[in-house]
Amino acid sequence: MKELSKEQVEYVVSSLKKVVEFRQLSQMQLEQLSGVNQSTISKVFCRTLDPSYEVLKRLYQAVGLKIADVLYETEDHTHDLYGYLATPLTGVVRNSRAEKELLDVVDESRRLQSRFEILEWTSTGRGTTPTR
Repeated sequence: MKELSKEQVEYVVSSLKKVVEFRQLSQMQLEQLSGVNQSTISKVFCRTLDPSYEVLKRLYQAVGLKIADVLYETEDHTHDLYGYLATPLTGVVRNSRAEKELLDVVDESRRLQSRFEILEWTSTGRGTTPTR
């Protein structure tokens, strides 16, 4: 069974609440669609209960979504941004100070991309997050 980090759970629950509100679903309707008890749904939405991955999966399936789609929806954009910053702009800069600033931005984008890759790697059960 998959486990989500506290940050991932917060993001997934927040996203689910927005979908439910947008679709104007009541907690009772969500209970009927998901099979998850309304009181559990209420506790999850109020953040007084940390839901299991299985509960979140059932809630997401009830609204026609997958948890992975929500968690990694920005992942492809990070890779695109990294490629954009790292490749074409490095040859444009002629000023040494501006070039250093650009390289700092490229380094930061690399750090962010590796962070997302670590999150994906750990969420798929292929390892644990390295300690720093």
